[in-house]
Amino acid sequence: MNDNRFRVIKLAQQIDKKGIKWIILKCLVDALVSYWLILMPSLIISLLYKEINDLSLWISTGLILGIFAVLKLISVLLKKINDNHKNFMIEKYRELKIKKAFSIEFKWLETSEFEKTLQGIQYNDENFGAFGNYLGELEKLFTNIVRVIYALIIFTGIGIEMYNSNILKEFLSLTIILCILVFLTVMGIKKLQEYVSKRLPDVMDKIVDLNTITMVLYDDVVQNYYCGKDVRLFAIDKLVHDEGEHMLTEFAPNSKKQILLTQAAGIAGSILSVIIGGIAFIFLGIFGAEGILNPGVLLAYAGNVIGLVESVVSLSFVSSTLKLWNLRLNDSFILLNMLEESGGDDFKHYPNEIELRNIYFKYPESSSDVLKGVSVTINRGDKIAVVGRNGSGKSTFIKVLTGMYQPAKGEILVNGNNINGLSINGYRSQFAAVFQDFTMFSFDIGENIAVNQEYNTTKIKNILEQLNMWNKIESMPKKLNTFIYQDYADEGIEISGGGSSKVINCKGVI
Repeated sequence: MNDNRFRVIKLAQQIDKKGIKWIILKCLVDALVSYWLILMPSLIISLLYKEINDLSLWISTGLILGIFAVLKLISVLLKKINDNHKNFMIEKYRELKIKKAFSIEFKWLETSEFEKTLQGIQYNDENFGAFGNYLGELEKLFTNIVRVIYALIIFTGIGIEMYNSNILKEFLSLTIILCILVFLTVMGIKKLQEYVSKRLPDVMDKIVDLNTITMVLYDDVVQNYYCGKDVRLFAIDKLVHDEGEHMLTEFAPNSKKQILLTQAAGIAGSILSVIIGGIAFIFLGIFGAEGILNPGVLLAYAGNVIGLVESVVSLSFVSSTLKLWNLRLNDSFILLNMLEESGGDDFKHYPNEIELRNIYFKYPESSSDVLKGVSVTINRGDKIAVVGRNGSGKSTFIKVLTGMYQPAKGEILVNGNNINGLSINGYRSQFAAVFQDFTMFSFDIGENIAVNQEYNTTKIKNILEQLNMWNKIESMPKKLNTFIYQDYADEGIEISGGGSSKVINCKGVI
């Protein structure tokens, strides 16, 4: 495994240091339970072939069953503990992604690459539960490794028994044949996995691209309340329907390819495991028919062979599945590794003067600068207007000024002090910016204005009165507690464009 394959384990350990340890402990016990199930019948049959009295037979059988019951009980308890740790890690992982999305540099939020990353997270990670499934496959990996070790220990004991029965040569010959078959099976599955590894990323990228377009079409057009009038006025419904049909036509075959590629190794491994197990039973049937060995030993050998083959093949399959889930987590780790906005010391300057000195800025997906060598000084009390043609950089200039974008070159000075190393959120708090493309959240009106659950009602009322908005809000049954839209409350209201502008302006003043 390369370092990229260990990233989920490292992240899980950062979230919950004991989580991986509990997984390993559970795997040790689970593997022991599975092999005790194989050994139990053979041990009991072997006891029946020995000349012991009935009391000793019952005591020994009870002891064998008792050991299994204790192991099973421990396994169930460990599963409960392990599930709690896994659920905790999954929730914390989601929380990490949400926090990261709020803390990355703002300029990335407006790029198509970031939009594609979010769609990739939604489709590949969230929809499939990739992080939780990776932890589940990791558990299978550890369990099968331990099962292989247990199988080798059991084979050693059976080898000693067969040596005493003078059929060591036959035992070794059969074991070598089975090992060769297992080796060929693993190599075949590995070749199949290499083929899958080459084809699968392209198929997944294609599905994410199609999903991105489909979701934009669905969220921005079909479910968008404000698009309703345009759809009707310009008869866009046929165009939307045709675009949707085209997406579905391309999505279906790629989805089938993905399913086939992800399941191919598992299907092949299961078929070959059955074949190898069948070969082992044929030879063991011959030994049993000739009465060469105790049936209990033969049963232990047969069960051990099947268990070993399943574990080795499963290891190969689990390795492939881990690669798949790791691949599905790529976009999530792109998000988690994105640069965060600078923290820095608290902002303690009361701005009497703000200076932008020789500012350069360009967008992440652009090859040319939007702002080139811009310098301006704004003193307290100044009233300025930024004028220019469409696309000349007016909005970009305001976003740099308010700290939404970080300049590629140049300095921003407050009272002659460079803001680098200071809290970017503290700097932003000095501005009341209302952009043309504002957002109204599905909270109540008061919370939309104050951006807080607790606010000064009198202060908000005075500002709304100046904007000729208070009379309308006062006529509502819940006044400032009236929800906007119906996402959180059935009695939520749809607010007009002019009303929204007044509410947002009130927020700017607050």
